[in-house]
Amino acid sequence: QEYRGQYIAGNLLSSAVYWHKLEPVKSSFKASHGGDLITSEDIWFRPVDLMLGPDGCVYVADWYDKRAAHLDPVDSWHKTSGRIYRIEYKGGPKYPTFDLRKKTPAELVELLKSPNKWWRNEARRLLAERAAAGDTGFQAKLRKWLLTEKGQLALEA
Repeated sequence: QEYRGQYIAGNLLSSAVYWHKLEPVKSSFKASHGGDLITSEDIWFRPVDLMLGPDGCVYVADWYDKRAAHLDPVDSWHKTSGRIYRIEYKGGPKYPTFDLRKKTPAELVELLKSPNKWWRNEARRLLAERAAAGDTGFQAKLRKWLLTEKGQLALEA
């Protein structure tokens, strides 16, 4: 719970993943160091990207290389040693395998109501792809929500 709504970021130079407290300040935020989420004695650990998953877990892309920068023009860095870690919380839900591309536009629109940001983001992306391909039948419902709803659902619409 303490990480909900906070900022989690990797620091490839320190071989660590930190979390930061975010406090709203007018139209922006103030951030302060919350603590260490992952620290490693392995100097090859290079957490270069983090993503929220559909299960509420955080996925860490580890570049896994002894060098933090490719300053040497010689192509000598490791290209096959990257790793992906999944940071999960105790008691978290287990999701079955799924393919959101198989959902109907109506089902994707309903996913915009999800409390999980990952589901909303993916549904919105897939709806945009379908609209670009000419499938726009769902847009009337989104327009209605935009005009009649408040808060997160209006924003998603």
